[in-house]
Amino acid sequence: MVNTVEYSIETKGLVKSYPQPRNFFEFFRGTEKKPVTALDHVDLKIKKGEFFGVLGPNGAGKTTLTKILCTLVLPSEGEVRVNGYDVVKNGGGVRTSIGLVSSDERSFYWKISGRENLVFFAVLNNHSWSRAKERAAEVLEIVGLESAADRRFETYSSGMKQKMAFAKGLLNDPQTLFLDEPTRSLDPNAAKEIRHFLSSLSKQGKTIFLTTHNLAEAEQLCKRVAVLHRGRVQGVGSKRDLGRMLTRGERLMLVVSGLEKPGISRLETLSVVDSVGVEGLGGGRVRLTLELAEGSVSTVLSEALKLGLQIHSTRTEEASLEQIFEKLTTEEV
Repeated sequence: MVNTVEYSIETKGLVKSYPQPRNFFEFFRGTEKKPVTALDHVDLKIKKGEFFGVLGPNGAGKTTLTKILCTLVLPSEGEVRVNGYDVVKNGGGVRTSIGLVSSDERSFYWKISGRENLVFFAVLNNHSWSRAKERAAEVLEIVGLESAADRRFETYSSGMKQKMAFAKGLLNDPQTLFLDEPTRSLDPNAAKEIRHFLSSLSKQGKTIFLTTHNLAEAEQLCKRVAVLHRGRVQGVGSKRDLGRMLTRGERLMLVVSGLEKPGISRLETLSVVDSVGVEGLGGGRVRLTLELAEGSVSTVLSEALKLGLQIHSTRTEEASLEQIFEKLTTEEV
């Protein structure tokens, strides 16, 4: 039966808290400690076929969220569905429909070949022996390791081992693939190859859920991201959507000459301008960085000309994902 749900992942009011351990004296005194909240009312909706990223500093709750979605940990409160299955009531359905790939994959047997490893794990996934061998061959082709399939796993490079982790995660042809820091510890060339592979996998219609500290990687791969901070979702959306949370719309960069203090004051008082940054460039030129309401660039340029400024260059700029991340994880939004 084909699963026709609209969302691959849905969480509503998701809470996960852990009791704090007590020492010997606290135990006998009956001292109670307040539980630690790892996730605090997390609401997410991720559509089928979406490449979605979760960003956050250490301790933000990314790993806990992934473990709950993969049924490795139960939620304390809230509703969680993955591919239409409730993670509490139908964990088996969730597990048969997902794959999990970690950068710290340690379950492979080093003294046997890559192919033999995959056949073994396919059998554990309830494939018959003949089907396990077929499926192992299929995923080896998908990840591009056919030529090295019969070499011992211990001879593989770091990039090849990570590809084997993907191959293992794809054995059950999952609807949703969970990736935990998939390019961590890889050299730049191997990481680039993995990102290329992920892009091609996404085009096949699979939902991909990525947790990463690599902001450039998330910006390159993900259509939308969620930023977690202290267990709470601080923002969800595309880079442009999140950037608009930080400013009213656009950032305009101007290099001008002929600017005096009254001109700066005039620009600052415009209703469409949030802020004006001024940087001297020498030779009478300055760079202005203006945070504007969306669609107001022409208004500001017109005002600059009225002030008698000579405009040497103009460009609009979106906030980078790094700037967005820094803002959302250092302040409560």
